[in-house]
Amino acid sequence: MAVKRVIVRRILAGILFGGMLFAVAQPGLFRLTFLQPARDLAFFIRELEPLRSPYDISSYSPKATSSARLQAASNPGGDTDLTISFDVWQPSVLPAPTALLLHGSSPRGRQLGLNLMMAERLREHGWIVLTPDARGFGDSDKPLDVDDPLQWRSHEDIMRLLDYAKHHPHGDGTVVAIGHSLGASHLVETLSFAPEFDAVVLIGPSTARYDDSATLWKRLRFSADRRLGRAVSADILQVRNAREDLIRNAEAWVAGDRLYTMLLMNGSREDGRATEAPRHVADILGHTASHVMVETSHHYCGVYQLPWIDQPIFVRDDVLDRCVSTLVGFLSEIAAGQSD
Repeated sequence: MAVKRVIVRRILAGILFGGMLFAVAQPGLFRLTFLQPARDLAFFIRELEPLRSPYDISSYSPKATSSARLQAASNPGGDTDLTISFDVWQPSVLPAPTALLLHGSSPRGRQLGLNLMMAERLREHGWIVLTPDARGFGDSDKPLDVDDPLQWRSHEDIMRLLDYAKHHPHGDGTVVAIGHSLGASHLVETLSFAPEFDAVVLIGPSTARYDDSATLWKRLRFSADRRLGRAVSADILQVRNAREDLIRNAEAWVAGDRLYTMLLMNGSREDGRATEAPRHVADILGHTASHVMVETSHHYCGVYQLPWIDQPIFVRDDVLDRCVSTLVGFLSEIAAGQSD
């Protein structure tokens, strides 16, 4: 019996050690084959609570109207031929206001379940929705020099998408930006360059304050999300953290007299720390911003997918409806104000 225990422990230790080597050597592949499926299952169980009978779970397979590619910004010393992929979700009644919807951190990119469901619901409420893959995600290109922080800046690409949205042939001139999680961080960076969005929504924004730490795990996570073959340099994380610090940027916006009409959303089931920073930012920005905590919602608003499967998307409608109602209520006021 003792010999069997030793053998089992050694086998488990070998599997763990092999998994660690796999994660370090091929973070992108490790994320796709192991970590992402594990996250999918964990969030499916925690968010949708499929084992609890009082909750009904629906499935959906939303489809965009069309897809397109846009020339990405050429950062200093970077590639000149990168492109950004995005989908267009077009309502039945045109012209219509336009929403730029930025996805969270997942190898699925713009195909992330919450992103697709938000786009579908916004389209149903009369909005044109643009859902791009962030640089390095999904079908968008990756820079050749992945260790150059300049090549991972997001604001230039978002500004080009903003220009595209403003000149959309079926748009009515109103353009808002909505970012979930990582997408919210990309918007935080972009707002420092004073884009002409009519309003901004940050859903589940990162609450991390700036720090110069760049552990191997953080570098592997950055690479895995973007399906890179190795961990990026520490410089990438250090520069990114400084650019996307929510509170620091909010203080800079106020100091520079740049007050954005903004909604910050969190779920009541998120960690308490997740709501502290957005609430504080709303206080910093004053009357132009508000923070709403959606009851019973978690980070993905009751939406998730199963491992290795993009469709269908599984949804707790009661939770998603509350998130969409909060979002659409805010956006309706913006659209009405622009039309007056």
